[in-house]
This record gives sequence, structure tokens and C-alpha cells, in this order.
Amino acid sequence: MKCDLAWHLGVQEQRMERSENRAFLWRTLRRKMKLDSQQEQLFASVIGMDPLLDGFSGVLVEIYRERDPSGGFRYVLLETACISGNQLLKFSSKDRELVFAALARELDASLR
Repeated sequence: MKCDLAWHLGVQEQRMERSENRAFLWRTLRRKMKLDSQQEQLFASVIGMDPLLDGFSGVLVEIYRERDPSGGFRYVLLETACISGNQLLKFSSKDRELVFAALARELDASLR
């Protein structure tokens, strides 16, 4: 009976120790972990192009909103070549209308 009690107490101590270790690890990770701002996609479109005339077969155009370090939001217009993944244009501003106006101008220029 004493052996069973000692074994049971030993198991409980090990469980408590593991629990304390997990709690310590979680506190350490939470303290050291920097949460990145999540991007919220507002617009995405693929524009097909002629590789011989334009140099690429298509462009992915995105507008997304991300949290600014100051606490506000920034709006980002990003153009990426579809096949290579090369970033062609990145424009950001705190003014949403300005970013959408830049998008309209880019789309208008690509349609001409």
C-alpha cells in the first residue's frame, strides 16, 4: 500500500512539473513572440498580358490593408508578375482613396 501511494505521489509530482514547464514555456513564448499585423485583402485581380509586347504573361494586382505600427491602417497596392513572382510595383498610403485612384490609373494604362 505504501508503495502504491509513493508511486501515485511520484506520478502526480511529474505531472505538476510538466504542467509548470508548459506554463513557463508558454509565458516565455508569449513574451518573446511579436504578432505581425494580419493583412486584409480588399481587391485582387489577374490581368493577362502579351509576353512579347509587355515582357510578362500576366500581373497579379492586389490591394490590401495592414496595421501600421502607429496603430492606424495602411493601404497597399501591389503588382506582381504571375510566373516569376517578381514585385513590379508597391505603393502604400494611409489614404484609401489615393491607393484606389492609383489602381484605377494603372488599370486604365494597361487597357490602352
